[in-house]
Amino acid sequence: MRRWSSPRRRRGAGAARCGWCGPGRSPRRSGAPAGRRATCRGWTSCRRRSWSTSGRGWPRWSATTRACWWTCRRCTAPRRRRSSRRPARRTWSSSARAGAAGSPRSCWARSRSSACGTATARSSSCGTRRRTPGTRAPGRRARSPVGLRRRRRRPPSRPPPSRVADPSPVRVRPPEAPAAARPPCSPRPPSSSWPRLWPGGGRRATDSDPHTTRTPPHGCAPCGERAGAARAKYCARVARPPQPSLGGQLRALRRRAGLTQEELAERAGLTAHAVSALERGTRTRPYPHTLRALLDALGADAAERAALLAAARPAPAEEREARAPLPSLDVPSTPLVGRDADVDAVLGLLAAGRRLVTVTGTGGVGKTRLAAAVAARAAGSYPDGTAAVALAAVPDPSALLPAVAAALGVPGDQGEGPAAALSAHLRPLRLLLVLDNLEHLLGDGSAAERVAALVAAAPGLAVLVTSRAPLRVRDEAEHPLRPLDVPAGRPSLAAVEASPAGALFLERVRAVAPDRPLGDADAAAVAELCRRLAGIPLALELAAARARALPPRELLARLAETTPASGGARDLPARQRTMTATLDWSHGLLPPEQQALLRALSVVQGGCSLAAAEAVGGALGVDVLPALEGLVEHSLVVAGVHEGRARYLLLEPVAEYARARLSGGELAAVRAAHRAFYLALAEEAAPEYYRGEQVAVLRRMVVEEPNLACAAEIALEDGDGEAAARIAWAMWLHCWLRGRLTLSTEPAERALGHDLVPYWRVRAHMTLGALGFAAGRRAASQEHYTAAQAAAEASGDRLGTGQAVAGHGLNALAGGDAAAAEDLFLQALVLAEGEGLQGDWLQSLVHAWLGTVRLLGGDPDGARAQALLGLERARARGDRLAAYVALYTLSEAALAVADPGGARAHLLEGIRLSAETADLANLAYFLEALAVVEAAGARHHRVAVLVGAADALREQVGRRVYGYYLPDEALRARAVEDARSALGDDAYDDTLDAGRSLTTEAAVAYALATGTDEVVL
Repeated sequence: MRRWSSPRRRRGAGAARCGWCGPGRSPRRSGAPAGRRATCRGWTSCRRRSWSTSGRGWPRWSATTRACWWTCRRCTAPRRRRSSRRPARRTWSSSARAGAAGSPRSCWARSRSSACGTATARSSSCGTRRRTPGTRAPGRRARSPVGLRRRRRRPPSRPPPSRVADPSPVRVRPPEAPAAARPPCSPRPPSSSWPRLWPGGGRRATDSDPHTTRTPPHGCAPCGERAGAARAKYCARVARPPQPSLGGQLRALRRRAGLTQEELAERAGLTAHAVSALERGTRTRPYPHTLRALLDALGADAAERAALLAAARPAPAEEREARAPLPSLDVPSTPLVGRDADVDAVLGLLAAGRRLVTVTGTGGVGKTRLAAAVAARAAGSYPDGTAAVALAAVPDPSALLPAVAAALGVPGDQGEGPAAALSAHLRPLRLLLVLDNLEHLLGDGSAAERVAALVAAAPGLAVLVTSRAPLRVRDEAEHPLRPLDVPAGRPSLAAVEASPAGALFLERVRAVAPDRPLGDADAAAVAELCRRLAGIPLALELAAARARALPPRELLARLAETTPASGGARDLPARQRTMTATLDWSHGLLPPEQQALLRALSVVQGGCSLAAAEAVGGALGVDVLPALEGLVEHSLVVAGVHEGRARYLLLEPVAEYARARLSGGELAAVRAAHRAFYLALAEEAAPEYYRGEQVAVLRRMVVEEPNLACAAEIALEDGDGEAAARIAWAMWLHCWLRGRLTLSTEPAERALGHDLVPYWRVRAHMTLGALGFAAGRRAASQEHYTAAQAAAEASGDRLGTGQAVAGHGLNALAGGDAAAAEDLFLQALVLAEGEGLQGDWLQSLVHAWLGTVRLLGGDPDGARAQALLGLERARARGDRLAAYVALYTLSEAALAVADPGGARAHLLEGIRLSAETADLANLAYFLEALAVVEAAGARHHRVAVLVGAADALREQVGRRVYGYYLPDEALRARAVEDARSALGDDAYDDTLDAGRSLTTEAAVAYALATGTDEVVL
C-alpha cells in the first residue's frame, strides 16, 4: 500500500490544491475497495492511497515545480513530466492488464523524449510499450473527470520476475546479456523479489544489485545523467532511509506505558506542553536532564535509553559526513584479556548518565587499553562519535584545553580563548571524549577544574579520563582498575590459563615463542611469576617478552634481572618500555613527602595497617596520613580492609622500585621502626591466644605473618637476638594453631646463637621444644625441653620449669611411657599453680593429658574426671585449644564404655571448635574418631566419607602431629574394613574419593549434618 504526498498551501493561494483530487475534494476512487474512501485534508496532507500492488511505481506530486515524478521501471530512476494540476492517466498494455505471463511492463514516462534518451514511440528501447497522450488501450474506459479509474487487479503471489519472452503483440525484450557486457540502460537482471521503492523515486541500493542506486528525483544516475547542483543536496536527503525521530520514539514509549501526555508530564516533573512539543517535533533538542527525567518516568530499558538519546541531538548528515575523522588512542592490536567486567562497569556508569568518569590505577595496569575498549563499545551511543586525546606530552595544565582543541580541529583564531572556543564547539554535540594520562597535570588542581568546567558547558558531552589519581571534583565517578587476578596455589596449566593474569602471560609467551611447548611442569613457575609481578599487565608482558630466550622456570629465577629494566615492544611509549621507566614517571609526579613515605613503606611485607605506616613513615619525619592519601590517589598504594581495619599494600614491582631508593641513614631508621612496631604488636597479641579472643587474634594476625617474619629477620641482621627470640615466643601458639611452624622455629633457633638473658633463652628453647613436638621430631623436642628446664631452674623461673617438665611428660606419653608421663604431669600441675594466665592454661592442658594417661591404664572413669577438670578451666577462659583436647579425651572415654552417643556429642563440639581456629591437624583426628562412632551405627557410607576427608586434611598439613592423641588404631581399621565389606570395593573407593575431594568447610558441614549420608561437593 503506497502513501501519496500532496502540496502544501502556496503563499497567497486561495484554496488548498491537491495534486490528485483537486481543490477541496474527497471523491471515492473507482478502484478502491467498497466502503473505503481516500480523503484529502487540503494543504496539510493528502491521505489518498494507491491501491495498486503491482510494484510498477507511483507518482509523486511536487507543488514547488508543479511536476509529477514517475519511477522508470527500466533503470529505477525517476522521470519527470510537467503537469498543471494532477498526474495523467496511467495506461498499460492489455496483455499486461490481463495478467499474461510474459508481458513486459509499460514505461510510464509521458514526454516526447524520455529521461533515458529514448524517443517517443509506441515502444521504447527499454522494452516497454509507450502510449501517446490521448490514446487508450483497447477495452479501456475513458478517463474519469474526477480521477483515474482502473480495474482492480489481484496481486501476484510473488513479485514477477523479468520476462524474456511474451506471446502478446507487444515488443519483446532482447535476451539477457552477461553482467560485464550489459550497457548502463540494459534491463535489470532477474531477482527473487522487487526492491522496496522509497518516496521520492528510486530504490534502496543493495549489494547484490549494483545497477540499483538511490537516485535523485530527476535525472538518471545509471544512464549517466547528472542532477543540477541545486538538486544534489535534496537528492541525498530523499534517498537516505528515514531515521526514527525523537518525537516518534517518545510517543511509542508513552503509549506502551499506557500514559497520557499529562500523566507523563506529571511523573517527569514537566509540563504537558513540553511533552507535546517533543512528540510533535517542534522541539527537537531537549536538555539531557529532561530526557533522563522522561526515560525514568517511562521505565525505559538500556536499549531504549540509548536509542532515544541518540535521536535527541543528531548532527546534520552533511556535517557528519564532512567532519574530519576524530582522533583515537594508539593501542596495540593484541586482545584485551581479563577486562570484560571492567569494560561493562565503565559502560554502565556512562549509560547511567555519569558524564565524568575517571579510570584510576597504578602504572602499567592497562588504563589506556581499557579506555580504548570502552570508547569502541560506546561509539553507537553517541551520535557524534568518540574522540580520544593523549595528554602524556602536554607540559602543564594551561596547555590542556589548547591540546584538546587542536586534536578536535577547533579553530583558535576567532578572537576567543581556547576554553570558550572548545565549549562552543562541543555544546551542540553528543560526544564521548577520552582524556588519556591526565595524572601529571593534576598538581595544582587547575586541570581538574578545566575538565569539570568543560563538562558543565557542554550538556551532551561525556568525558572518560584515565589517570593514576582521581580528579576530586563534584559529579566525578571513579572506577579503580585493579591488577589481574593471579593463580592460587600450585594449579595445573589449565587452571593457570583460567586466571586472567595467567591467560595474559601465556598468550604473550605463545606469541613470541610459538614453538616452545608448555605443560603442567611449567604451571607452578608461571603461577609464581604472576604472583611476583602482582598481576600488572605491563609487567607480565615485559616478562613474557623474554620467553624467546628463557623458559618459565629460568625466567622466574632471573625475574629481578629481566623485568624492571628490560625493554618492551618498540611501539610502546618510552615511559612504558620498562617497568622502571613506568615507575619513574609515577615517582616524578609525587611531592617529596610522598616520595619519602613510599620509600619507607618499601620495608613492609604483605601490606600494613595505618598504625604501622605511621610508625615507619614517622621515622623519616613524614606527616603520614595526607601523604598516604596522596599515594593511594596515585595508585602506588592499594587501600583495602581486613577485619574492619584499613590496610595498605604496595604491589611487588612498586615495592622493589622504592626499596632500591632507600639507603643510608633512612634505611637504618625505617628498619628499626619496623622491628620495634611488630615486636610490640606480637607481644600485645600473645595473651589473647590463651583466652576467648583466640579466633579474633588469629584472623587479625594471619595477615601480619610476613611482617613478623621480616621483623625477626631485621632483628637478627642487626644483631638483636633478644628481639628475635621475643617475637618467636610471642607467636609460637599462633604457629601451633595455624600449622606455620617455621615462622617461630627459624628465628628462635638463630636467636640461640646470640647472647641472651636466661629468661629469653628459656623461651627460645621452649619454642623449639613445643613446635618440634608438634612436627613429630620428638628427639629434638626432648633436647630443647631439657635445656629449657636447666636454664629455668638455674634462674629460678618457676613457670618456665613447669612448662619444660610438662613438655617432658608429653614426650613420655607419645613414647608409650604412661607411668613417667603421669609423674611429670603431676609435677607440672604443682609448678604452674599461681602463675597467672599461662599457668592456668598449662594446668587445663595437663588435666586433659592426665585423662589420656588414665585411659591408657584402663580407667575410663578416671580419664573422664580429669578431662572434665581440664574442660572446665578451658571454658572459663574461652580457650578453644585446651577445650578440644579435653573433648577428644572425653570421646575416647565414652567409646571405652560403649557410649557412642556421648562420644558423638563430644566429637561434634570439638569439630566446631577446631573449625573456628582452623586447626586442620586437630580436625583430622576428630573426623577419624567420628568415623569410628558412625561404624558402631553401621553407617558405612559416612565412615568412608569421613576417613577420606581426614586423609585429605593430613595431606594438606603434611604430617601427623599431636602425639598426645592416642586413638585406638584397631577400632579405625575395623571401621574401614566393615565399610568396605558392606559397600564393596568399588563403591567404597568411590566414596572415599568423594570425601577426599571435600573442602575443609564442606567436610565440617558434612560431619555436623549427622542426619544425612549425602555428600555435597
